[in-house]
Amino acid sequence: MLYVFYNDIDKNKCAKLVLSELNDSEIEIVPAGNSLWTYRNIIARIVLHLCFYLHVPCKYNFDSAFIKKILTIKKTDSILIFGGGFGISPCISFCFLEYCKAESKFLWLWDSVHNKTEKRFLKYLKKHYEVYTFDYNDSQDYKLNYKNTVGYLPELKQEIKKEDKQTTDIYFVGIDRGRYEILNYLYESFSKLGLICDFNVLKDENSPKKEKTLKFVNGRVDSLENIRRIYNSRAVLDIPVDGQNGLTQRVLEALFLNRKVITNNESIKNEMLYRTENIFILNHKNLEDIKIFLSTPFLETKLSQYTINNWITEFTQQSAVSIQQLIM
Repeated sequence: MLYVFYNDIDKNKCAKLVLSELNDSEIEIVPAGNSLWTYRNIIARIVLHLCFYLHVPCKYNFDSAFIKKILTIKKTDSILIFGGGFGISPCISFCFLEYCKAESKFLWLWDSVHNKTEKRFLKYLKKHYEVYTFDYNDSQDYKLNYKNTVGYLPELKQEIKKEDKQTTDIYFVGIDRGRYEILNYLYESFSKLGLICDFNVLKDENSPKKEKTLKFVNGRVDSLENIRRIYNSRAVLDIPVDGQNGLTQRVLEALFLNRKVITNNESIKNEMLYRTENIFILNHKNLEDIKIFLSTPFLETKLSQYTINNWITEFTQQSAVSIQQLIM
């Protein structure tokens, strides 16, 4: 059995949507946000840090359902920590692994390495897990296994299909996260080219107080509305946050819906899904070429590698090999 742990308290809910499409009876999904990704309270933080340095396991941070689950995991089972890593403190991970007896332990990082703390965490995690990352550059820099981003197939409701008018040229949705200046520049540049833009940028604590041409939106775009807007656009704009080179969910959502992608992420060229007909690599010198790019047809592309049931086979196959080795 492969047990897949994910952060169910993440507001994004993307991991839950992706994993919900799994249909393998030999895989069990375990929501673990409150136990594995966060400290229960300040006392838990102090206690777990103390236990970590004394090398004494502690269940204090784990709720009863979580403890009950991990105690049922056998040595011949495998675990996969899905879509996290840096949020898992070594102090929490140490206690978790003291009670979880699985011989095969995988961890797939759905975030890039950004600071010294994360580098320190990564050093610990590599000792106890076989670590994979969605970020190609991080895989090279930190000697990790590369494993592409995985997405979920957006549900195209009949009423959305009927609205297939592609009334917008370029669509973007996301939290600012230091991208406001470049997004405003692109919004102005695309508008000057006569392109219709639908940019939805949500403020965060570091956003500029004074807006320029591009105005912030007041609330999140829900998942159904997001699908509607992608479907009614010719292309989706993908501007990863600074320091991130991995494939974003935004790209997969667009391609799954047969919509083009405009991105400044050069590392997308390393992906099997990369086609110049569908993906435009953006720089300051080629902005005017976008109109030609948008006018050409979308090229149908095989995306099965980016769906969860195909994506996860690497871990189930490795688990089967590990079991055979244990039995022998």
